[in-house]
Amino acid sequence: MVVSVVLPVGCHPIELVVDDGMASATNALTVEVITTAEATRRLIEQAQTEWRRSQPQVATLRAALHAIERGDEIPAINQLRAFQNKVRAQVGRLDPALAASLIEMAQEIIDALSM
Repeated sequence: MVVSVVLPVGCHPIELVVDDGMASATNALTVEVITTAEATRRLIEQAQTEWRRSQPQVATLRAALHAIERGDEIPAINQLRAFQNKVRAQVGRLDPALAASLIEMAQEIIDALSM
């Protein structure tokens, strides 16, 4: 069975119970739902923490954050794509793993804004 649930922003405990009549198992987890603005703030924090020369990237992320806060998805997406390009050019050649992580986080925000 597939269940799809839309959750509001916040932390939500979820319990998965599987029972086929012969055996059963339970798993519990907590899902945190955040806004695209909060995701962008976390990306800014990670960039600042992980990359000592993050000022150009952070400036681009701040522009994206301001666009998100205004409700302007297209400019926000454009800024996030610019951030990805800067990371590829400036971080990727020195720390490919960090670059991949930052680019993936930005892509997740882009995907959420594109829905």
